Amino acid sequence: MPHHVSFVSPEYSHSVEPQGDNEGKESPVMISPIARSHWLYVIIGVSTIAMTSVWLIHASSMPLLQDDLAPKRALSQCGNSSVEAAALGCYFDIMSFSWLPPACFDEQLTHEFETTEDWQWFLDQNGTQPVSKEEVLLGERDLFVSSRYHKHHCTFMWKKLHRALGNGHLIDSYIGNYNHTVHCEQMLLSEDADSAVLNTRIFRKFPSCLSIKVQPAA
Repeated sequence: MPHHVSFVSPEYSHSVEPQGDNEGKESPVMISPIARSHWLYVIIGVSTIAMTSVWLIHASSMPLLQDDLAPKRALSQCGNSSVEAAALGCYFDIMSFSWLPPACFDEQLTHEFETTEDWQWFLDQNGTQPVSKEEVLLGERDLFVSSRYHKHHCTFMWKKLHRALGNGHLIDSYIGNYNHTVHCEQMLLSEDADSAVLNTRIFRKFPSCLSIKVQPAA
């Protein structure tokens, strides 16, 4: 009786039938697991490349958001409260009582104003409730100041305007308003009996940062 012989190699299995009645017939061939894995990886790779190509073509046709394209503009206004202004990185200008963006804040001139005299601030016009400089710099209160403070405020605002014009810097809309110049003129020309009297209530402000436009001479 003919014997059936079979063997298995590491890469595939192949059964061999002895010669005889089955002579001329092809033996069945089995595809090895490793070969199937290779084909599976090829199919997955081709599919991934195709899907990625389709996604890239679609993405390239999509409009980009304006926020991604537009350059970041400098802060031009500090909101409407001291909390919001501080969060935006603004500075409280003690000589104008204004919350200002960095581009409109003249640190050197502000320091000069602060050290010109030993200024005092009060919650009341009678001067019975003084406020410390540290609390003033928080920019949270409207306060009373002396006539002398008011006059120095006016002269320093003119200095700031002139410095900004000469250096090409931005100015805030508070001193950029011509009405403020007229007001300071009237204040400086007025005759006060006592420059120490608390006749000025100074209010906090949140002006905008503006560029200076110089008209050419005719």
